[in-house]
Amino acid sequence: MFRSQQMTYYQLVMPRESAWIIINELGYLNRIQLVDHNPEQPIISRPFANYIKRCDDLLNKLSQILKEAEKVGQLKNYRKGDSVQFVQQTIKHHHTQLDKIEDEIIIRVNKISENQRNYEQLLEQSMFSKEYRTILQIFQKFCGDQLLEKRSEFSKFDYFVGVINSREIQLFERLLFRITKGNAMIHFNIIQNEDISQPSRAVYIFIYPNSGPYMRNKLQRLCDSQSKSKFLIPTTQSEFNQKVQELNLKTTEIDHLLSLTYSQLCQQINELIISPGSISLFEQYRFFLLKEKELYNNLNKLKMQGHLFTGDLWVPQQDVSILENTLNNLKNTDIPGVQIVQKPFPINEKVPTLFKTNDFTKPYQLIVDTYGVPRYQEINPALFSCITFPFLFGVMFGDIGHGGFLFCFGIYLCIFRKSIPIFDEYRYLLLLMGFFAFYSGWIYNDYVGLTIDMGSCYSQNGIKLTKKLNNCEYNFGIDPAWYGTIAFGDSVKMKFSVIVAYFHMSLGIILSGLNYLYKNEKVAFFCKFIPQILFITCTFGYMDFLIVYKWLNVYTDATAPSIINTMIDMFLQLGQVTELAMFNIYTQEFIQTLLLIIALICVPWMWLPETLYKMYELNHKHSNIDYKQLEDDHSIELQNVELQHSRRLSQNMNIDEENTHNVSPTTSQIGFLDHQPQEFNQSASDIFVQETIETIEFVLGAISNTASYLRLWALSLAHSQLAEVFFDLILAGPIENSFYIKVNIYQSQAYNILSYMGYDFIWCSHVYGQLRMLSSFIKITLV
Repeated sequence: MFRSQQMTYYQLVMPRESAWIIINELGYLNRIQLVDHNPEQPIISRPFANYIKRCDDLLNKLSQILKEAEKVGQLKNYRKGDSVQFVQQTIKHHHTQLDKIEDEIIIRVNKISENQRNYEQLLEQSMFSKEYRTILQIFQKFCGDQLLEKRSEFSKFDYFVGVINSREIQLFERLLFRITKGNAMIHFNIIQNEDISQPSRAVYIFIYPNSGPYMRNKLQRLCDSQSKSKFLIPTTQSEFNQKVQELNLKTTEIDHLLSLTYSQLCQQINELIISPGSISLFEQYRFFLLKEKELYNNLNKLKMQGHLFTGDLWVPQQDVSILENTLNNLKNTDIPGVQIVQKPFPINEKVPTLFKTNDFTKPYQLIVDTYGVPRYQEINPALFSCITFPFLFGVMFGDIGHGGFLFCFGIYLCIFRKSIPIFDEYRYLLLLMGFFAFYSGWIYNDYVGLTIDMGSCYSQNGIKLTKKLNNCEYNFGIDPAWYGTIAFGDSVKMKFSVIVAYFHMSLGIILSGLNYLYKNEKVAFFCKFIPQILFITCTFGYMDFLIVYKWLNVYTDATAPSIINTMIDMFLQLGQVTELAMFNIYTQEFIQTLLLIIALICVPWMWLPETLYKMYELNHKHSNIDYKQLEDDHSIELQNVELQHSRRLSQNMNIDEENTHNVSPTTSQIGFLDHQPQEFNQSASDIFVQETIETIEFVLGAISNTASYLRLWALSLAHSQLAEVFFDLILAGPIENSFYIKVNIYQSQAYNILSYMGYDFIWCSHVYGQLRMLSSFIKITLV
């Protein structure tokens, strides 16, 4: 964990017909990384591009099943599986397994899609029948039976019926008014949809004077534009009654078919997404396709030479024996011709970085990798981030109430880790974040925007604070009498943020210096590390010294020096003190002048020597270059290789047996990072520009990063002020007017909301005098 794993470089040679089996076994080991022999070649032009496309198509079909499950409300039964369980349960199979899985998935998807289409058609038919029946009932209620019995007497009038969306009622009504010039009587009746997610529908019936086919055609086009379904009203009462009976019978039959289709569809979906054991069939398909896709991606990285596949791979040094045992086992199972040979590290490739992590360090490693992956054999910053990251969070989020809640939540996740799976991976991170926030809350004396009085050393008379005893010291943290005073609280947090900034940035520089020593880069150590640590110490380190010195000494308002003005004058006045001195003025001017000179010398020191050394090294390499190392020599010459039989492969290859090793990877949850090609052709101008940019970036970055650490103070201030405003404007009024809590709470009051208990008790503490809030709060909580 402190440094990345030591790597070894091998070349793998295998016959084409055994490549799938060998790479499949190496993939289960998860301890090798293949090098792409031609990274610029597009995927579509590689030999196994069709297999990758097939896997993508099948994964899309599986996602289609999830969409169908969501439509019928069965997605809640879906649980994502664990890849570790899949690997443990997987039975060894051949490469033809993809064809079998593909046929199974296509058959299941087609069945589910067909049933889904039938289900949607039945839904439409059921909706049509129910709407038709509703229209007939509303028509009979609105127009009465006389319109059907005496239809000839109403021949001067005509009518239309239909169904539209309820939100289109006003539009439909305006269009109807314009067409009929207001000579129409219309009636709407809202139909509540059984599915809440679907918009409600409305039945319309309007009667208008029959003025000929022209008017009827215009109204017919209007109804067709608003409603696709057409409903015919029977002309006689007997036909009307018969139609109602037919619709009732048809609705019953459709509902029965709908229920059967829905049950069958749910059964087919649940067979896939519900796991009878530890992992569902759907997840087995998904993991298998992901494995096959990754397998063929790795096969595409190999180089084809006749009937052979060759490829370069990185292996952790401690796992070489496991790799050898795996390949030996493959040879014993009639998989011939697998050969590997160790090679020196290539010039134009970076060695991949590999860190082994556990449940505690994995979240911090992910955070560090987000910003940048350490180079090979460098110190891993994630090891230090295990403490610095939650500590900085605690400085920003220092609150007894909120931090205590987060701390308890982290404890709960550590004890019942499977209760909330989404937080299982980050349980230790939340635990430490909550602990440091809870601890910082006690230091700040901040409980959701309020204070806890454990025996203040000051008595308040108006706005004036008077110390009770000269040697009185508050028990822990900041005295509540000083809480809320911006001149004190914000000053302390701001200065503490600057102190944290110096030590945190110094830690990063020290780690880089240790890396230089480990790699025996003496020039970088003396020309990078030393000037950088001197520069940041002579500037921001001196400012931190002034902060601590001012804290340890007592000044009056008239004699208190300004640290900001002192630092500004140090650079603008070349070390001279123009205002109040922090200590002896001559000593301070001498120290500031000396520190300023050292800081100014450090800038060209960290820029020029490293630049000149790299230019010299570049010229030396060009004059003494070994062209044999630049050839694409795989150390295994495969000339005129014709495989008569796969068992004779080892006899046809020109390989030095003394340098040959049989390899096979192993199972571990580790990952390879930072495997990128390194530019070999680098000119002197490139080196000059790069070193110049790095020097400017360090100098400006030291200033901007220190300013960025002031966010610790800013976010802490924002959190405390927002909590205080929330209490004053929302909770304080109702508490004072209508809600009182005494310290001796009865048993029936034990179920009050926890957050209100904290707020109300603080108000009661001011009412009943100086009470010990901590003991009373514990008493309230326990009752």
